Amino acid sequence: MIFDSTTTFSLGQAITATAISQNVLDMHNAVSPALQDDGLQGGGGLWLEVLVGQAFNTLTSLVITAESDSAPGLATAPVIHWSSGPILLASLVAGAKVAAIQLPAEGLKRYLGLRYTVNGSNPSQGTLNALFNPSVQSNRIHPNGFQVG
Repeated sequence: MIFDSTTTFSLGQAITATAISQNVLDMHNAVSPALQDDGLQGGGGLWLEVLVGQAFNTLTSLVITAESDSAPGLATAPVIHWSSGPILLASLVAGAKVAAIQLPAEGLKRYLGLRYTVNGSNPSQGTLNALFNPSVQSNRIHPNGFQVG
C-alpha cells in the first residue's frame, strides 16, 4: 500500500470523540486527485479504504461517513456520499479493514472528508488509517496499515 498525503484522510488518527478526518481533500486543488479525471470515467474510480490501527475500547459503535462540502471543515452543508452504518466495538480490532468502497465520481462538492461518529462512551484508545487507493488489496494488512507478506 502506498501512502500519499494528497489521498490520505487519516493516518494513525486517534478517535477519542466524534471528529472529522485529519485531512479534508480539496478536490479542485491541482495537487489533489481529481475524482472526475479521465482515469475515473467508465465506472472506474478510487477505492476508499479504512483500516483500524490500534484497537478501540469503551465505545458501543463507530459510524464513518464520507462527506463533501463547499467549506473545508465540512460544517456548512455537507452531503453524505456513503455511510458505514454502525461498526460494533467487537469489529474495531487492530488490522481490521472496516471499509473498502468506491465513492461516486460525480456529485461531489469541493471538499471531501470523513466524519467519525462515536456512539456510546468516548474511547480512550483506537486509531484509524483512511485513504484512497486505485484498487483494493486482498493480502494481509499489518495493524499500522502497511502491507505484510
